[in-house]
Amino acid sequence: MFADFAAGVGYLLKGFRLIRQPGLRRYFIAPIVVNVLVFGGLVWVGATGITEFLQKFLPQGDAWWMSGLIGIIVWLLLGLVVVILSFFLFTLILNLIGAPFNGLLSEQVERRLVPAEIQSRPRRSHFFIDIVRSISGEIRKYMVFLVIWLVLLIATFLPLINIITGPPAAVLTPIVGAWMMALEYVSYPMNNHNKYFNDVRKWLRKNRMLTLGFGGAVMVATLIPIINLLIMPAAVAGATALWVERRDIDSVRLD
Repeated sequence: MFADFAAGVGYLLKGFRLIRQPGLRRYFIAPIVVNVLVFGGLVWVGATGITEFLQKFLPQGDAWWMSGLIGIIVWLLLGLVVVILSFFLFTLILNLIGAPFNGLLSEQVERRLVPAEIQSRPRRSHFFIDIVRSISGEIRKYMVFLVIWLVLLIATFLPLINIITGPPAAVLTPIVGAWMMALEYVSYPMNNHNKYFNDVRKWLRKNRMLTLGFGGAVMVATLIPIINLLIMPAAVAGATALWVERRDIDSVRLD
């Protein structure tokens, strides 16, 4: 069990090595540029919003000392909220924009991992069709994610109920987050073989500890500055390697 979890973590590290191969850079340069712009924009909007909030609602004049004290507390609390919301909003926007590119990156990584198998049955890519299909698939996934997070938030923060449901929700939250990250990125290589949401969920269930290890590593790396700018292509490459090397060849027919 632990060996599978550790192996899942290792696939993210393998993803970082894979994206350094010649010829792959052009498939993720555009998403990384978008990544930087989105991240910078969210930080700017968050910082501006907190500053305006403090100026509008905190006491002024003779109560400046109280304003300073409350300001520090509010900054810390709102900062935490902004970090959490920015993490999920950042991930949502980035993956919606990068989805078509990620499908192409996954295909190219797979060609390098199993060239003979893929080249014998080349996938016919239609970029604009892939854009529509990828974005619609991302929206569907995030609708499911939204429902799950709403349930966890209610279980954690709703008065009275959270006395009973709070502790289990606190334990489940990182597990669910890891599952979501695994579902997000393993979808790309499986979608390239016409296997979509339900198929991905079944495969994750079959390889639970392996994919939780991978998803957990992605979730933690996304929170690390600088590294999170490269996490998307590395996660796509790592998830592709994970699926290619661990899939059941007898039960998964290639295109």
